[in-house]
Amino acid sequence: ILRQNMHQKTQGPADAKLYTTLENMRYKNCTADDLAFLRLHIVGPDPGRPKLTDPQFRNVSIITAWNNQKDRINELGCQRFADDTKQPLSVFFSNDQYILSTEVSPIQADSNNAKCTCRTKDMVDFSDKDQKIIWNLSPHTSEHFPGKLQLCLDMPVIIKYNHATKLCITNGQEGIVAGWTTTLGTKNQLTLDPLFVYLENPPSLVSFPGLPPNVVPIPNSSKDITCVPSSDQMVHIKRQQV
Repeated sequence: ILRQNMHQKTQGPADAKLYTTLENMRYKNCTADDLAFLRLHIVGPDPGRPKLTDPQFRNVSIITAWNNQKDRINELGCQRFADDTKQPLSVFFSNDQYILSTEVSPIQADSNNAKCTCRTKDMVDFSDKDQKIIWNLSPHTSEHFPGKLQLCLDMPVIIKYNHATKLCITNGQEGIVAGWTTTLGTKNQLTLDPLFVYLENPPSLVSFPGLPPNVVPIPNSSKDITCVPSSDQMVHIKRQQV
């Protein structure tokens, strides 16, 4: 259990109390003070209760019980932010290829490695119809490596991978969209490479040549993933996405 949020430069008494309470909750050992502290943070209409309609909660991060809930909240949140800021949503797609695995006999594979059956991977492009289906899948059905991203400037985001720990480009780091560059993908779709993110309150100042302080590039990366279009189907693909 983390005793300190590593994305914060300082920790106040309320932060320390929260972590103590969370630890006690984990071990079913909450004290009366812990319960009183938690009740202070229950939202509701009563006087003195926090209210989710307050401006300070407008763009905060939300922890959900299920990944499909998170995906839907993100989808609605993107459109809501675009409406609030009177911007159009820009949609960026991944480059995908279907992984066609074939077995190779030991003799074909390597005469010196005759004890095992090897597998080779061939990459096959999707038809336009199938590609649209794969792009429109919720992120939780594609190992949280989404087929499309809906973005606009100044939108709050969270980095999901440890791209560069020493440069504070780490999983969980919050930021806002500062800009992007695009290229055309294999289906003539718009793809990101890279996305520029302004890091909010990083542990240390980050500086890239030619970029403002704390603005970092999030590069395009490639990953083999399994998509689940339906309950009885799995599709193995190689995906390139930010």
